[in-house]
Amino acid sequence: MLKKILSVTCCLAIIAATGTGCSKSNQSTASGSSKSVNLVFTAWGDSDIKKAEDADMISFHKKYPNINVKAIIIPNADYDTKITTMVAAHQQIDVSEQESATIAYPLYEQGKIEPLNKYLDSDKLFKKSDIVDSAFYMNEKDVVGVYWGAEVMTLFYSKKAFKDAGITVPPADPGKAWTWDEFVNIAKKLTIDKSGKNATEAGFNPKDIKQYGFEMGKWWASWGNFVYSNGGDYITSDNKFGLAQPSAYEAIQKVADLANVDHVAPTPVAEKGLPGIDVALSSGQYAMGIDGQWSCLNLGNSNVDFGTAALPIMKKPVEQAISGMLSIMKDSQNKDEAWTLLKYLEDPGVDIKLFKTGNLMPIQKSWLTQPDLLSQWTGNAAHPAEYKDSVINSLLNYSVASPTGKIKNFNNIMNIVNPALDNVWLGKTSAEAAMKMIEPKVDPLIKGRR
Repeated sequence: MLKKILSVTCCLAIIAATGTGCSKSNQSTASGSSKSVNLVFTAWGDSDIKKAEDADMISFHKKYPNINVKAIIIPNADYDTKITTMVAAHQQIDVSEQESATIAYPLYEQGKIEPLNKYLDSDKLFKKSDIVDSAFYMNEKDVVGVYWGAEVMTLFYSKKAFKDAGITVPPADPGKAWTWDEFVNIAKKLTIDKSGKNATEAGFNPKDIKQYGFEMGKWWASWGNFVYSNGGDYITSDNKFGLAQPSAYEAIQKVADLANVDHVAPTPVAEKGLPGIDVALSSGQYAMGIDGQWSCLNLGNSNVDFGTAALPIMKKPVEQAISGMLSIMKDSQNKDEAWTLLKYLEDPGVDIKLFKTGNLMPIQKSWLTQPDLLSQWTGNAAHPAEYKDSVINSLLNYSVASPTGKIKNFNNIMNIVNPALDNVWLGKTSAEAAMKMIEPKVDPLIKGRR
């Protein structure tokens, strides 16, 4: 999720620098109140982000003159510690950006986060029924937080690479997606060594590759989609370590084999010398790659003629919806005004720029489906013609809520899983052996589902 958050905040910095913020000239007050209110909003970032968020809060104040907001921006590495300290000291925080697994749920369980149910149930303009189902971080019946923009992982591709190879581009509709075998076969044809041979041809040199057919980051938000697609899960229905089951580790092994067996993706060592997906697609170093839909921002600003497609499927199309959340803190003395700020940050109608640039995807169904609203942020360089059928369709019809919100203790479980997977990505051990080896360590950490 860090990639997405950095992208969001970089775009905010651009907005602040250019003066094209979300300022509104109309004067109004929140919740029908005229009292002067001071709110504190926390988010993670650097000094540039601080300037951008300050500009956003000034724009908010122009719309709601009775509400002043102080934005406290904390470096990513220090964020959880700083927020925990502030909460323990009863320092004011009203609205807070939260990472679900590491801090939001622990704080909720301590009674430090206000459930959003009553606001969603009573607000006529920002109702729960109007928001994508997977955009809620839940605990039983309580809404702990709401995605700050919706995200799914997306298959990006270079249209030039496909045209040069004489290959039909991948399907946009997840219901018609490539099977895994079809995907691997196409990726081989698009993997070309420096002599011009592709990975299906005799004499192909896997140690001297000019263009990889595919690339994907090795974090759960990417490979976890294929675990779900193969019928697996992080934990089982009877609260055992799900990644140690065949449906999960077989999917992980297939992902690892892309680099070590099929030679269509860079090894972790080779990957270190390669650029991000926007540069790699435009320079011909990758033909395809999986990243968050937020990469539309950089791709839209690049020279590459790119498309978006459905992820390949193993058994069924499934997407993990992922995002940081916005929450209201329990100690806030002005929760109605805090809710007004939270809604403001979520509203594409307030500042469409963040959505038009490809950085954010709305969480409101109306902005994802109604032609008059959809046209306001899509149909531009950052959103190719396939975007609606691939990205939006994936979110609306094929997504499941982030495992960080569904699986208790997810972060501590992954702290054991990730180091074990390093040797799998390097081809030093099998996914089955790696997951079976850590199973005794993970099982005691499993606390069930929310």
